[in-house]
Amino acid sequence: MATTTVDGQGMWRAWKRGFTSNVRAFKDLIDNAVDAAFDDPLVEKNNNFIGRIDIYPDVYQSTTTGICLQNNCVKSVASLEKVFVVYESSKVDSGADAVGENGVGLKQACAALSDLSFVLVKRANNELSFGVIAESLQLRGGVRLPSFNLVDNGSLYMQLSDHLNTPEYVDVKKCIARYGAIEPNDPPNFPNGMKRICEHFQAMNRRYSGHDLFEVIMDRIRHQSSRDDTVEQVDVHHEQKTRVHTLMRDIKKELPKTYLHIPDNLHFRVGKDRLEFKHWPQRLVELSSFTIKVNPNLGWNEGDTFRANDERDDSYELRIFCGFDADRATLPNSRKECTL
Repeated sequence: MATTTVDGQGMWRAWKRGFTSNVRAFKDLIDNAVDAAFDDPLVEKNNNFIGRIDIYPDVYQSTTTGICLQNNCVKSVASLEKVFVVYESSKVDSGADAVGENGVGLKQACAALSDLSFVLVKRANNELSFGVIAESLQLRGGVRLPSFNLVDNGSLYMQLSDHLNTPEYVDVKKCIARYGAIEPNDPPNFPNGMKRICEHFQAMNRRYSGHDLFEVIMDRIRHQSSRDDTVEQVDVHHEQKTRVHTLMRDIKKELPKTYLHIPDNLHFRVGKDRLEFKHWPQRLVELSSFTIKVNPNLGWNEGDTFRANDERDDSYELRIFCGFDADRATLPNSRKECTL
């Protein structure tokens, strides 16, 4: 596995400072999941596909150790080797037949939320991928984001062990051993960490068969003030459970205000609760939706930038929702200008 020429430790510090709150960081991961699980009604429909996104606590033997986000994908998932390439994060030029190319958003959000994250991919053809995003792996001489290709043939533990039992991946093995330490004072436990990762893969097998799945596991969620966090704060058991519960509560509160275009047939769960994205349709009066085509090479004030039926190859469709906010309009001191 090659490293980049970028200062990995410096890059991690930059990623870690990229968000003002845990919710903002997690919403970046959710954006990727929505893009992957959203069966766009404007393209040819996959009648057998139902988008699903699940956010749930990572619990082992009644102990909460972190948080997970899992989604299925309407198209094939790109290789983790490609997903983990630093700076290659364009969602526009990401390939028509591949999703999951989360780019900087995936790495930055994981770094902001946790010192240790795992990425798991299960493809419909029984191929598996496993990747590690960890502060301890970063080098002054480069960003190090290792990933492994596996096969779902019943010998996952042995396959992954064969990769890790080499000098090149001693540090990755230590990351998995950290994941195997459940309580704050437990020593690193590699067999337990491997067992937990294999159990996550097995759980993916029981869900949404026939589609590619993408999962992110974030271990030991840090406090909101991530810049000043300490290992002692992160590893307090009851504190970790509280942080995960608080993050999930805030996500349930904020997401319906963030997304307006989520269809009812996209199943979105936070814990045991299914979210409904009715905040703006219920709040806005005379809500209307229309689609225009935008050419990114023309400024907004240049000629016919917006056309209803723009057939230029480099144009893209933009869906706009418009309505009157009756609540804000009746508040004496509230701003009244239009908001997009």
